[in-house]
Amino acid sequence: MRHERPTTWLALGLWLFALACSKTGEGSDSAPSASASSGASPAASSAAPLVDFEPAPSGSAPPPAAASASSAPAPSGSAEAPEKAKPVQRSGAAGEFFSRARSLDLSDEQKSKLDAIDARVWGGPKDTEETKTALKEFFAALVDGVKTGHIVDAKLAPHYATLEAQAKARHDEEAKALNELHELLEPEQRKELVTQLEKKYAPADKAKPPKPVKPPSAAEKAHAADRLKRRVARVTALLGLDDKQQKRVEPVLVRFDTESRNKAHRQAVEKRMKALIAAFGKDTFDATKLDVGKGPRARMSDRVAYVSSLLTLLKTDQRDKLARTLERPTARRWGAAVVGDAGPVDEE
Repeated sequence: MRHERPTTWLALGLWLFALACSKTGEGSDSAPSASASSGASPAASSAAPLVDFEPAPSGSAPPPAAASASSAPAPSGSAEAPEKAKPVQRSGAAGEFFSRARSLDLSDEQKSKLDAIDARVWGGPKDTEETKTALKEFFAALVDGVKTGHIVDAKLAPHYATLEAQAKARHDEEAKALNELHELLEPEQRKELVTQLEKKYAPADKAKPPKPVKPPSAAEKAHAADRLKRRVARVTALLGLDDKQQKRVEPVLVRFDTESRNKAHRQAVEKRMKALIAAFGKDTFDATKLDVGKGPRARMSDRVAYVSSLLTLLKTDQRDKLARTLERPTARRWGAAVVGDAGPVDEE
């Protein structure tokens, strides 16, 4: 046994050594991927995206996806992927004409010219710095008037003028673009475009004489009463109105009912579009002689009148609450009447 014991211990030592080596080998299989993310160059790490998969059993080879990811060559600095072009955001009557014109069977030359018009009219920022400044100063003057309890129209007038001038310049540019579109399209293409627009704005059933206006039904009256109740509750919660003030605010909310005003706005837009469609289908066309949109003053002044009416029944602390409400970022988007289900301040 004395001669067998060293041999047995030696065999045991060799077996443990082999086991340790095998463990080290298992860990080294994952070492290259770790070094690729830490020690490799930035280009190599960016070229080897992480692959989402379940970890493989120990001792097995890495999945093909992981192997290909770690061995992928780094892209050269000059072969960068081109940036994806942003979609053109067109608005207004002219914007709808141009959006639908893209669905026509156009030649390469026509597409190129449309791209040039898109870049000129809709390619830049929606609002110029002058417009942003005018809006900022307009709301500042409005909030100051709310805090003092009296909105001074003379302080708002210069900002109205700036916004109106900007709107006119934009509409003039859109009218010019419509004239170019009419000249660019062939007669058959214009006819197809008009047909598309007529399906939306002048369907056959709407060509009939309008039906006489009926008095509101009981269900419609109940809907209007419930909506007014919810609006009063919302204004009450925002401004902390007492019972007497809630009764006084009801006629104000009825007078400045956004539901009926937005309906009138939609009807005006539809009427303007029908006139443009009818004129565009003719051989001669001049959009500068047609109404392609109005400025924001009408609806903005309507919001100011609403806020002025609220001020007549508010206390000092409530005026401060209204001012803080108007100073919220959403106030500038939705206009002055941000209380009471106000609609957006868009163009007539």
